[in-house]
Parts: sequence; C-alpha cells; structure tokens
Amino acid sequence: MYFCVVEGNDCYMVQEENKQFKLLNVFDFVSDEVFVNCGGILYLGDTMGEEITKSDPRICKFIKASLPFKINYIQYLLCLKGMVRVMVNMKEYVLRENSMLFNVPGHIGELLEISDDCSLVVLAVTRDYQNFDIGVNERTVMAQYLMSNVVLDFPEDTFASLVSLYKVMRVMATKSDSEANMKIVRKLLESMLLICISAMKRALEESKMEPVSRKNQLFDRFIAEVLANYQKHRDVAFYADKLCVTQKYLSNVISTVSGRRAAEWIKNFVILGAKVLLRSHTYSVQQVSDLLNFPNASFFGVYFKRAVGCSPKTYANR
Repeated sequence: MYFCVVEGNDCYMVQEENKQFKLLNVFDFVSDEVFVNCGGILYLGDTMGEEITKSDPRICKFIKASLPFKINYIQYLLCLKGMVRVMVNMKEYVLRENSMLFNVPGHIGELLEISDDCSLVVLAVTRDYQNFDIGVNERTVMAQYLMSNVVLDFPEDTFASLVSLYKVMRVMATKSDSEANMKIVRKLLESMLLICISAMKRALEESKMEPVSRKNQLFDRFIAEVLANYQKHRDVAFYADKLCVTQKYLSNVISTVSGRRAAEWIKNFVILGAKVLLRSHTYSVQQVSDLLNFPNASFFGVYFKRAVGCSPKTYANR
C-alpha cells in the first residue's frame, strides 16, 4: 500500500498526535513490501490486486471492539470491491463498490467490519486543505454535506474517473519528487476533491426536493454542537442555549427524531472521547478526567464505569 499526505505546497508523511487524542495512524495500514517512496515526501495507498482478510495485521486491530480514533487529516477512502462498515461520529455507515468515505479533521471514527474480498484506495491529506484551489462556495457545500453524511455514492463512470486520477497520481509519484511533479500531484488531488464536491452538491440539491422538517435540521445542528463542545460541556441546557431553544423543547425534538434523549447523545460522545484518550496510552486517568472537564478523577471513574461497565484503568489496560 502507498499513502499520500499533502499540506500547502508540500507532500509528506503524516505521523502525529494532537494534545488530546490518539490519531488515526496511516502507518497501521501500510505494507512495507509495497512502499513507493517519492523522495520521502509522497505516499499513496491501495489494495488493488490483493485481498484483505480480518486477520491481516494491517487492519485486524481496528475491527476489535472499542478502538475509536480521532481523524486529524482529510481522508479519501474509495471502495472498489467488497464492503467496509464504519462508525463516524456515532453514526454507522456502510461502504460498497463505487462509494467513498470522506473524513475531515475532528471526526471520530471506528472500523467495525471489513469483508474478505474488500479492495480499497486510501488517500490522506493534512488538515490545511484551505490552500487547495477551491472557492468559498465549494467549501460551503462540503461543510453542509458533511454535517449529516460522510459517504458518497458515485455512478460507475464517475467512480472510474476518480480511480483513474489516483492511478496517474501514483505513476507520477514513482517517477520523481521534482517540484513540477509535486504540482501535478497537487492538481490531481484538487481534481478529485472537486469531483467529490460536485457529487455532494447534487446530493444536497436532491435532498432539498424532499421536505426536511425543522426538527431534523435542529437535530443535525445539535449533533454538530455536541461534537464541537462535548469535551467541556455535558449539560443539555448549554446546547439548548447555543441553539436558541428551550431545554425542554430540545429534549423533546431530539428524542422524537432519533429515539434517544439529548443527554444520552452527549454522554455517548463523552464516553467515545474518553475511550480514545484512554486507549492512546498517552494520558493517565487523572489527565483524561481533566481533558474532559470532570471535577475529579473519582467522578469521572463513576461516570465511565456506569456507561462502559468497567473502570477507566481497566479499559485502558485491555
């Protein structure tokens, strides 16, 4: 497999952790025997021509229970064959042939299942995608689409175009790491992104033809606010205030639309974030408690055990 990571005008390998989360590490998917290294700055990844099984050391750790990761880069995950089932921001998605998962920084994801016949193309782009040559309108479309969905389904011919762009990119990566080649690779990445945004725009336009209730819109806004603020705020009243509605009204709407109480959604995000931090093996239980704004480690331990069934320390050592 090969991996491409791009930032600004440069292309290089990503291997980093932010201050609070164990980030999804592209190296966990890399097979050393098939690296194509373009001057140490460019890597592309695919499994075309080979099969992945559940016992493959590159992915087996990610299909075990309770291993969420926080994404810190833009990720294109193209499914050429087979099936991949993932959880992103507490919502389950299934990728099949001619579909693509599009992740952006801040998403919390978990790989739940992958079929034995799965074939994938993976690209990772660092979070500074604003340097790409796309306009404000395109960025707005992407932000609107990704509020409620991270999977794109493509017609067969459009998906084939994405794969073709990737293949050209891979060829350019093997030739030279010259400035001219890097510019070509960058333009190819921009072309892929614009194709994706075009598909997002069509999907949004089609969804507008279907009546979307204000309650559903409020639910989407609520989830976005929780994702942005759960590390500091666990009370429903905070989110009601952010959304300019009463706490009672928000609770009723969230329960009606999703079948879960607003407080349950908040708790689930807090627990998911705690799992990420604990499994990073970077922070103590006390530090995780502080990062998630609990008054003390004891309170956090009770909160966590009530939700998960074991103490934070036991979970971290599994």
